[in-house]
Amino acid sequence: RLRKNTGFLQGTKTKFVKRVLRPHECTDERFLLILLMNAERAWSHAMHLKRAAADEARPRHHMLHRLAKASQWASDLLRIAQTRCDERTRLEAEAYAAWMSANHSLERESWAPALRSFLRARAIYEQLGRVSLLGDQVACREMVSEIEPIVRY
Repeated sequence: RLRKNTGFLQGTKTKFVKRVLRPHECTDERFLLILLMNAERAWSHAMHLKRAAADEARPRHHMLHRLAKASQWASDLLRIAQTRCDERTRLEAEAYAAWMSANHSLERESWAPALRSFLRARAIYEQLGRVSLLGDQVACREMVSEIEPIVRY
């Protein structure tokens, strides 16, 4: 529905034509939602695969690819946000991209990049928590509390 409402369709009913979202095409915040929904969809599919078959090789391989895709969508979101959004939205997108990248690195067992990304995400979420409204402060504190045990590990 988001693609149809924004007019950012990928082809017709019978033919698929891939379209890449560019910063100059983003005239509405719903374009950012397209990227966010794709990142969340890839991440949730990866978490489903992680729970379904933890020890099997092929589902793990597929899970890593879905996490890489989620990280890529989050990076695209950050790229668009840096050129088209206000400072707060840029910080939120940067924290989200760092968190996605950290999750991908953690599952790949790349400990140093994962730690760097988690620390960056935690710092941004702490900063956002200090300057946000009450509802957003709670969400930021939840993200920080979710990141804390991982960083300690």
